[in-house]
Amino acid sequence: MVILNKLYDWANDQCQYTLIHELFFNALFFNTAAAAGIAGIKIRRETNSGFKDTIPNYFGISFGSQGLGKNHSFDLAEYLFKEMFNSYIAHSEAFYNKHYDSKNDKCDLRYIGISSPFIPVNSSWQGIQKTAQTVCDQNFGSVNIVSDEIADEITGMSEILKMMKTAWDTGSSRGPVNVSEGGKGYFEATNVPFNSLLFGAPGPFNLVPKKKEKLLEYYLSGGIRRTFILHIDEYKKSSNRNKSFETAPVSLYKDIEDYKKSLREFLNSTSYIEMPTDIYKMLTDYNIEQEGIRETLNSDISENLGAPKKIEKLMGLLAILDLSSKITEEHLRFAIQFTETLDATVMETVEIKPIYLEIYEELLRRNFAARTDIIKAVKDVTVKTLENEMILVKEHASMQGNSLIQKEADGIVKYKIEKLSQASLDNVVLSYCQNMNKYDPSGFVRAEGKFENLHKIVNSECKYSAGLFKGQYVEVDEGMGPQSVWKDGYITDANYLKEQSLFIIDVDEGLTLEDAKSLFQNLTYLITTTKSHQKDKNGVICDRFRLIFPTVSTFHLEPEIYKEMYVNVLNSLGMELADSKCRNASRWYYGNPDGEHWYNITDQKLDIRHYIPDSAEKQQADQAISRFEDGDAPSDFRISGAIRWFLSNTSKGNRNDNFFALCMILKNKIKAPDWDTWAEHANTCLSEPQTKSEVRSTINSAARRHN
Repeated sequence: MVILNKLYDWANDQCQYTLIHELFFNALFFNTAAAAGIAGIKIRRETNSGFKDTIPNYFGISFGSQGLGKNHSFDLAEYLFKEMFNSYIAHSEAFYNKHYDSKNDKCDLRYIGISSPFIPVNSSWQGIQKTAQTVCDQNFGSVNIVSDEIADEITGMSEILKMMKTAWDTGSSRGPVNVSEGGKGYFEATNVPFNSLLFGAPGPFNLVPKKKEKLLEYYLSGGIRRTFILHIDEYKKSSNRNKSFETAPVSLYKDIEDYKKSLREFLNSTSYIEMPTDIYKMLTDYNIEQEGIRETLNSDISENLGAPKKIEKLMGLLAILDLSSKITEEHLRFAIQFTETLDATVMETVEIKPIYLEIYEELLRRNFAARTDIIKAVKDVTVKTLENEMILVKEHASMQGNSLIQKEADGIVKYKIEKLSQASLDNVVLSYCQNMNKYDPSGFVRAEGKFENLHKIVNSECKYSAGLFKGQYVEVDEGMGPQSVWKDGYITDANYLKEQSLFIIDVDEGLTLEDAKSLFQNLTYLITTTKSHQKDKNGVICDRFRLIFPTVSTFHLEPEIYKEMYVNVLNSLGMELADSKCRNASRWYYGNPDGEHWYNITDQKLDIRHYIPDSAEKQQADQAISRFEDGDAPSDFRISGAIRWFLSNTSKGNRNDNFFALCMILKNKIKAPDWDTWAEHANTCLSEPQTKSEVRSTINSAARRHN
């Protein structure tokens, strides 16, 4: 619309920072509705049964950060109707003077708008109702509710919001008569236009859950289909400085002053805005089309988006601004466009980004961040609130398959998100080399394939590693003097690519094959025997094998962190069963062409997050193990190892399955005396233990199973 563009240019020229179109229009349409209410203008549509009139009122909310220009946009929009509002004040003052001494008047004359046509939202709902009663009594004016900061008021606005929603539909509101002055019962104000414009910053709704609950309550109880809601996510003054500030020609300001005069004359001379039948049909067709789209949206608010009544009222206001007594197709198109633009931002206010999510996203962008870094980067977080927010960050990271790392050095606490990605059994990756020279660390190539085919490599004449490695130039002397030669897959910690989806434990003694199969029966694994299996080694003949686990996620750990993680896995078992030299990320192993192998394919894979140093999952596991060790620990290291493994790998999601597996190991494989007592004790060490009835049910089920 031409007039809207001109009004925006005029308003923007008076702003040091670029004025957002929708922000200004939200204020403009509210003020237009307030003036239309004072003028008594209605939208009229002809039907087969006669004329149907609609009050063109307007509800708007604008969410945005400080410095956005919310108040300034309101002041500029109000200026266009200043004479109309002044006439309202004069009329109300005359009415006040005439009725001041009336003892039987139902109205509380204190609430007649003799100073301003706008009512602050911090008024009581009874006070607002009394204002509606005076408007009804004098048959002149409108109820126009405003707020500079809705977050400060929202928790006490329940009754006001209810009143507003009813009045928006029918122009009627109901409230008590002046009880303090002897009145009894209720008085209903009818045919009174209600308008509202509420401003606010989204941040407080994150800090105080009750505020967010009240906002959602308003939305889901019909507020969305009545309210034009604008949410502006980011606005930085430095990048939005208005370079054309105060550069408009004088002619523009003269045009606006002429327009103000014409607008006032139009408002004073117009009673109805005509809604043509063809325009109404186009609106109806649009709504039918949108209904199908809304049904596909996965949202509690989708059914309220694009409400036709809201669009109809806006069309009437656009016609007024266009000085037209008839709604046109252009008004319809703009009203739809404006509605859709603001509806697209509604979800952001319904799902206002929680502070913990902002912190999580900030940590994703960093390596390590100290608490002071987080407080500087994330608005609305304080030293007092950070600790609680980090609990939620931990939970969110876990839900995303990642892990929160927390380190403290010299009194400085730092956080990091360890990013992990989903791994698949269909494309596990490792490195292997057919050069069997143990002194040559080069020539390792990448192999990718199905986990079920992994034995074809590890049971062959080769060297293999769970890690991937980049090549590098190395110094060699082949009789022609020193020279640099490019070596593919040069296997060192420095060349480790921090991309791994397999975890290998080299079991040299202390755990039998059968014990391993029982202990890890819930996990997917490949067991393959080594060349020293059941052979004399340092005077000991025992099972020697490798446990190869696919992991839930591909992990990207620094070599030093990898070492710690490997040791943590071994410690969780509580047994001296593995070659700790294997803890290097660049560790490789010899294949065994004569080896036996066994696969165990389940729904579970090894969750490496439970072993990453300083991770939230590792801390939780450590707490569980600490509770176990503080009690009566079993003397049998096999029982202790099984329980430690259970505590290290159990979370709420796999708790039932892992507990049953523990019971079966203790009962059938280890044949532990009082196995059920040890199982019960293990459960109590969890951060979220099962109930006594759940535990007893699982123990009874395990007891019924045979060896």
